[in-house]
Amino acid sequence: MEKTTWKEDLEKIINGLPQDFTLVQIYEKVLILAESHPGNSHPKAKIRQVLQQLRDQGKIRFLEPGKYQRVS
Repeated sequence: MEKTTWKEDLEKIINGLPQDFTLVQIYEKVLILAESHPGNSHPKAKIRQVLQQLRDQGKIRFLEPGKYQRVS
């Protein structure tokens, strides 16, 4: 079975959300991510880290604390 990365899994989740989304909406999916990546005992911190990476890559936009926008 091919293992996906945190970034790939988080991008899939983000693509399933409205264009403007919140950190809370992503945290609601934390169990799915934790099951896919059992070696990480701090999934919320990892989510925030990957969101920063996606922002730096221009895939999402930071609007205000806890609010993001997917760049089309």
